[in-house]
Amino acid sequence: MLKTKGMNMMLALSLSLALLLPAARDHQMVGKPAKPIRLQAFDGRKINLQKMQGMVVLVNFWATWCAPCREELPLFDRMQKKYRKYGLAIITVNLDSELENAIQFLSHNGIDLTTLWDANKKVATDWQVQAMPSTYLIDKRGVVRAVYKGYTPATFRGMVADVQKLLKPKRRGRR
Repeated sequence: MLKTKGMNMMLALSLSLALLLPAARDHQMVGKPAKPIRLQAFDGRKINLQKMQGMVVLVNFWATWCAPCREELPLFDRMQKKYRKYGLAIITVNLDSELENAIQFLSHNGIDLTTLWDANKKVATDWQVQAMPSTYLIDKRGVVRAVYKGYTPATFRGMVADVQKLLKPKRRGRR
């Protein structure tokens, strides 16, 4: 009896949270040019998002204290390895207060993604990050096409499908 009540409560909580998270295309930035990101990556490279036009880009905001973020990052690492040759770039923006936490997590888990540290949370504020993790899908012209708030396996599968659609070359009609 208690087990059933507990499961029902968990289900109700999960559904309530799912309803609170807007659909991927409901964010204010969708359909607009991506806002600038100019930060230094952990490896020392300077990253300028505007210079990445012509590529499909995922920008993921995460922190080590966020359990879903820790679950999702290895999936991004695999996705990057699989789709890089087709024009996908994945940039992760870490929001930890201590940079060392992020460096240790990535190193310990063998994750090799371009990772930036948003120490003062300016980029997260500019991008209107409302949930952790949050991932922004940007097309080859630099326009935000979707925003994914939170992480579930189903959401991630949908994100992969959206990336695949944007990576496919447009076919020209026959004359």
